Amino acid sequence: MLTSKWAVGALLAIAILVALALTGKKTVYVERVIAFPAEAIWAVLMDTSRYREWNPILVSAEGGFERGGTIRYQMKAGDGTTTLVEPLVRRLEAEREINQLGGMCGVLSWNKWRRSSGWLVVPSVSAACHSGAS
Repeated sequence: MLTSKWAVGALLAIAILVALALTGKKTVYVERVIAFPAEAIWAVLMDTSRYREWNPILVSAEGGFERGGTIRYQMKAGDGTTTLVEPLVRRLEAEREINQLGGMCGVLSWNKWRRSSGWLVVPSVSAACHSGAS
């Protein structure tokens, strides 16, 4: 009888841990000031064939950004393995925003809980000052 109580307790603890791992909410937010015009930054974001040059996690990115379309990312893990991720492009506003929905269940998701996920290009006074622009 005691063994079955321990087994039930252990299974319940494992179930709770799995549920927490799959539903836990973690947010990553990164902001960069880049001293280039929005048009130049947008051109880099639209060129999926060159993503690996500036993002070492993305082994490849294929497809074109269009609302309702998907982009095929091969993402590299720390151990060198890759995983295919195909997020849906929800919003696309030229020279301003790319918003995506997708990810890997329980590991990485885009726009699951937040309104905005992806890239947001916002002209900055400090970037203009650093670049010598007026």
